[in-house]
Amino acid sequence: MVVFFHEIHKLRKHISPYIGLFLMALFIVFEFYQANTSLQQFVQQLQNQLHNMNIHHGIVRLSKSSTDYINSLKSPFFISHAFTWSTAILSTTGPVVSSIIGAVIMGNEYRFGTNRMLLTVERSRIAILFAKVVTLFCFVVFMILFLNVVGLSVVIVIHLFDHVGKPSSIDLGSLAIQLVASFLTLFLWGIFSFVITILSRSTMVGALAGIIWPMFESIFLDHFPIRFALPLFNQKSMMQSAFLQIGQNGPVSFNFTMHPASFDQAFFVCLAYLILTFFIGIIVYQKQSFQ
Repeated sequence: MVVFFHEIHKLRKHISPYIGLFLMALFIVFEFYQANTSLQQFVQQLQNQLHNMNIHHGIVRLSKSSTDYINSLKSPFFISHAFTWSTAILSTTGPVVSSIIGAVIMGNEYRFGTNRMLLTVERSRIAILFAKVVTLFCFVVFMILFLNVVGLSVVIVIHLFDHVGKPSSIDLGSLAIQLVASFLTLFLWGIFSFVITILSRSTMVGALAGIIWPMFESIFLDHFPIRFALPLFNQKSMMQSAFLQIGQNGPVSFNFTMHPASFDQAFFVCLAYLILTFFIGIIVYQKQSFQ
């Protein structure tokens, strides 16, 4: 417990969590703003077309495709959808932040040579790693909660100036699945960078690995059968299943052409990668010597 509070204190003093949270909040605000701009532009174009057709009054029946398109553009601004869209936006770029934080939490000891000093506080290396992983866990949970509040606040502000959505009930079951999928996504890449930092003894290498590997997998491996056993493909499959209702016309879209894995399969593959990666980290850290 002493090591855990020590890790929380060190993370609070580091600038990276604050920069990461600020940039993610800014990105969510920007994405909602862009989505609202797209909606207003489409509505304005539609009004201009009706005006050119000399239709000023009465009822105009739109095609089903046009109605569906407008509804999909409005979807992010339903109060009940604010959490879904905020979580979806977070899940697309949040892994970059969690990768950096995972590397920072583990890399500080290598950077400042404080591993031996840490062992005087807690003799069990497993306990030290567990405290660091719990610190990462707490950061990811806080990031999800904080940025969902940011997203909800943006939607409420948009409603004050422009009524673009209608109130409806929140589907707690779907929201729970989305939050679990988002958490596992963020935590997986955070742990991946965490363990690469242990292997390389470098914060920079750990952070870059968590950012570069998804790009490498997406570019070079996504078109081969091996993708079914890789973390990024299963993570994307899990997110597509969890956020199936958001369509393709909002701030983000998880639809992709390859046949995705089922949610259950993708979830357990990602969970297996998470556990396996952590155990590799434990084995390597137990055998490392600190001068």
